[in-house]
Amino acid sequence: MAGTILATALVLVAGAGAVGMGAIAGAAGVAQAVSGVADNAALAAADVAMGVVAGDPCAVASHIARSSGAAVRTCEVSEQRSGVTVTVVVEARFGLFPVRVRARAGNEPL
Repeated sequence: MAGTILATALVLVAGAGAVGMGAIAGAAGVAQAVSGVADNAALAAADVAMGVVAGDPCAVASHIARSSGAAVRTCEVSEQRSGVTVTVVVEARFGLFPVRVRARAGNEPL
């Protein structure tokens, strides 16, 4: 009887560990996807800010993020003599948790 209880406990612990690892892998996948969305939004907004494409840089960034199931939380266009830089913060959700990623694009030297 004690062996059955021990075996059941070990199976439950292993199952909980597998679920935990699955959640971590899922969160990493969402973070990677949001990173790509943030990069695309920043690049598209930088194209607008530099005059390559017409429109409002932050509106374009928001459209890119929304089309991928995310949202732009902040969008800053920085114009200086050396060039233009757009910085965006994009957010998506992984279950109950927000995943935020910051991306920057433009022609300003780093």
